[in-house]
Amino acid sequence: MSRKYLLFLLILVLPIAGLLIPRELDSAALTAASVTLSNSRLSYYAKIGVGNTNPGDTTFTVQGSSNADNNTNHLFPNDTINIGSNADSTVGTIIDGTNFAISSGITNQLVVGDAVYATQSGTVTVAFTIANDIPANGYIRVSIPSIATNGNDNAPDTAATTGANGWDLHSIAAADVTVSGGTGCSWNATEVITAAGAGTSHKIDATTTAACTIGNRRA
Repeated sequence: MSRKYLLFLLILVLPIAGLLIPRELDSAALTAASVTLSNSRLSYYAKIGVGNTNPGDTTFTVQGSSNADNNTNHLFPNDTINIGSNADSTVGTIIDGTNFAISSGITNQLVVGDAVYATQSGTVTVAFTIANDIPANGYIRVSIPSIATNGNDNAPDTAATTGANGWDLHSIAAADVTVSGGTGCSWNATEVITAAGAGTSHKIDATTTAACTIGNRRA
């Protein structure tokens, strides 16, 4: 899935998150934690089930198994869709459970297994109460699950199992992240964002130049 903007009121904590100060803590419980998505719709990711589709064609069939989407149930008219190397096509009609049509023909030929995807983006707002003081120049690190490869290519991410799935970072920059709240906190205006490498998670670090007191609420 793809989510473009992140809003923190202490900081984003997705399924995996750690609270860090200059000395890493083994654990740091959070209380009153919540996560809100501004867009509940998931990105669509399927694959072409019939190959050798020619330039100019408008009707396509998706594979029926082994993908995040194995039918057209989550695809809708007017969605912007990428089909193989054909970017930014517009869905015209959902024909049935495995076939759909676009409003104008493709430019490049397709083969079986070419990706078919439509992205969804939105704001993720996370709120929670810290369980440890954060000293001046300490920081909070948010870890965002990523797939093993191609986790920052602006395409939806999918894997064979839920545990191996993750979020595409979608080229998020510090300007897309807001950190606020907390008694005594003074957040650095520029967060440090690191895209995941193989076997790692995306990381967002937010530093406070003044101490934050235990029990303060962020979102």
